[in-house]
Amino acid sequence: MDIERFEQHTKLHQTSQRRTLNFEESGRYSKSSIRKTLIIENISKNIVLIILLALLFTPIKNVLSEASLADADSILSFASLTLVAALFGNFAFTYEFSNIKNKAERLLAHSTTFLLMLAVGLLLETSTIVLSIRVNSLLPLATLISALIYSATVLYDFWDLLRAKI
Repeated sequence: MDIERFEQHTKLHQTSQRRTLNFEESGRYSKSSIRKTLIIENISKNIVLIILLALLFTPIKNVLSEASLADADSILSFASLTLVAALFGNFAFTYEFSNIKNKAERLLAHSTTFLLMLAVGLLLETSTIVLSIRVNSLLPLATLISALIYSATVLYDFWDLLRAKI
């Protein structure tokens, strides 16, 4: 009898070690603790995104300032088309259909939104920089519109995460 208990305890211990932050065992974690972990992960992801976008702004500006004014229209067209694709991907993705209790699926979902939001941010930066080079007086308006669009993607990301099934 004691050997059987020892084997069960060992098996449980090994399983819990392999499933760090894996919420599949529904009895072990409350919904509020799972939701808190998800929010912390999402805040961390968005902080990394904002830092990365801030760090990449100057190199992007330097590269784009070397481009000729004749190329500005082509760059804006490319940025606009790919921005639509990135926004579509970002808003089409949903945590609702992901098994966010599973660590691997949750990581894949966070990675997907990270990459799409990074693309959106970089394309908004590109558009704003090129527009400011082309028509400097539009810089405040372009910056405001870009900030609103990016803020909407962040808010959507949080809203979508909160409506996911736990």
